[in-house]
Amino acid sequence: MTGKARKRTSLLRLLKIALLFLVILVIVIGAGALSIVYSYVKDAPEFNAGTLRPVLTSYIFDRNGVELAELYDEQNRIEIPLETIPEHVIDAFIAIEDERFYDHYGVDTTAITRAFVANLRHGDWTEQGGSTITQQLIKNVFLTPEKTFRRKVQEAWLSLKMERLYSKSEILEIYLNEIYFAHGAYGVEAAANVYFDKSVGELDVAEAAMLAGIPRSPNYYSPYRNQEVAMQRQSLVLSKMHELGFISNSALREARNTELYFAEPPLRGHQFPYFVDYVLHHEMIDILVSMPEYETREDAYSVIYNAGLRVYTTLDAEIQQRTEDILNDENLYPQQTARIDMDKMKQLLSESNYTSYPEEVIVENGIPQPQSAAVVTHPATGEVLALVGGREYCEQNQNLRYLSRRQPGSAGKPIFAYAPAIEENLMTPGSIIDDSPFTRGSWAPENFGRRFHGPVTAREALVHSLNIPAIKTFEMITPEVGLEYAERMGISTIHPDDYNLATALGGMTHGVTAFDMAQAFGVLANQGLKTKLHTVKRIEDASGNVLYEYGNEPDDVLSTQTAYLVTHMLKDAVHRGTASRLNVGRPVAGKTGTTSDNRDAYLVAYTPDLVVSFWMGHDIQKLGRIQGGSSSTIVL
Repeated sequence: MTGKARKRTSLLRLLKIALLFLVILVIVIGAGALSIVYSYVKDAPEFNAGTLRPVLTSYIFDRNGVELAELYDEQNRIEIPLETIPEHVIDAFIAIEDERFYDHYGVDTTAITRAFVANLRHGDWTEQGGSTITQQLIKNVFLTPEKTFRRKVQEAWLSLKMERLYSKSEILEIYLNEIYFAHGAYGVEAAANVYFDKSVGELDVAEAAMLAGIPRSPNYYSPYRNQEVAMQRQSLVLSKMHELGFISNSALREARNTELYFAEPPLRGHQFPYFVDYVLHHEMIDILVSMPEYETREDAYSVIYNAGLRVYTTLDAEIQQRTEDILNDENLYPQQTARIDMDKMKQLLSESNYTSYPEEVIVENGIPQPQSAAVVTHPATGEVLALVGGREYCEQNQNLRYLSRRQPGSAGKPIFAYAPAIEENLMTPGSIIDDSPFTRGSWAPENFGRRFHGPVTAREALVHSLNIPAIKTFEMITPEVGLEYAERMGISTIHPDDYNLATALGGMTHGVTAFDMAQAFGVLANQGLKTKLHTVKRIEDASGNVLYEYGNEPDDVLSTQTAYLVTHMLKDAVHRGTASRLNVGRPVAGKTGTTSDNRDAYLVAYTPDLVVSFWMGHDIQKLGRIQGGSSSTIVL
């Protein structure tokens, strides 16, 4: 045998060995995958045709374990036979949820392949799922909403079993009576009643498309919560119905031009809604989305309203009730300016330059003005004890005003100027600052009393809230340094345009929130340590397993000495300065703030174990002033 022949033989032998190795590898991997899939199928729940797992109510509790809210206690379900549901209603759900419903056997391989390609393209394996109506029903009845490969395998297996036991019509009937539409409505009949005050048999194509768009994420696509998003979803449903031949061109145009008239949204009956709303739609959502099982807000809402969670909060019911009572007492406000229709007012503002309340928007049952907000916290633990987003909470007045961005006025001076200057060793309370005329270009700010005091100590400047010393202090440390400290202390609304001297007086682009002000002043109350404000202490699943428990190390923002010195200055502000009406016979530190035109009034006061942040103003800022400015918040 020649050398070339030997080389060729050797190469062929290597190729055969490599091919054999590859075949063995594929077999091993395939066997391993099949073994994993088999173990998942073996562990799947038993398919019991007579058993439906009910949607589990979630509960929210206060700090003492007293129940605050049930989400939702009763399932508003009206079961109806499939034959009473109009064809266009059924078509709408099939179009958006499972367009090949009548062609598959429980699992749609075409949809799965499409979802796989889309997820591969976007690098997100949870973006699309390819679930059929049968799979969704199986998930709701037997499984959990978590997105894992194990659950998907079990879901597919049980779906195949269900398709063998039930006809397509039976599956549709169960599905349309089972699905959740938010606001306590389960099934299409209850949903038609809740959203349109109609029976499902009375729905037109536009209304049917709206309902069909909701179940993917009920509390996100509810038109009562996100009407613009819900309308976009409805448009998608109509497009799919037209694409699949369920409706004609003319029917599509008619449906898109149909104006929807929604019924009055059901009132939420839980206690302390201003606090519960924040827990539900802000902190709790963020917590769940941070978990690997629930990557989207849609997943989080599904878990909250379906999985029987038990949420333990930081709310102190006594403090919350007392704070609500105070903010609801109209006798404590500087003046009862008006009760206005906010939607009409916003419309007029977009068309004209009103500077006072026009008579046509002052109504008997409108939203009272001025409004207010309050945040009460424990600075050492970061626990939020009370949240009040306004006065006279009702269906039309649910704004969480403690998250609204409004100008802090002089209440920002300790945060933006004095605390950073003392921390940087550029100032002490006894440092002398010249309170004399100050100009930068065309800007010539003045003190509140329109007079200057000459050389004053930093303490006196802060106690009497003098503007010029605050500006000079802010200039000395530079806006960059001052805003860096403010952000570290808890101010989250800083804008790139805020790096100017006017910020020392609270003249910010977007202002601050009462929530952030409580966080920032909490650093002073807690000896320089920042403990993140939170309302959720612990979340348990329906079996009592802990899904989340608050745990956060304090952030060392200021030295103990700086916090003590600034606090001592602010105690003087209460004892003999701008916040002297807070002098109640016990040590209290505090700072008031009023914008130059009295549009906003702030007060933040604290002791070692309590921080209270108050805001007062009109919902539409240009239409009202606060008589007495920040001194009015002290009355509250």
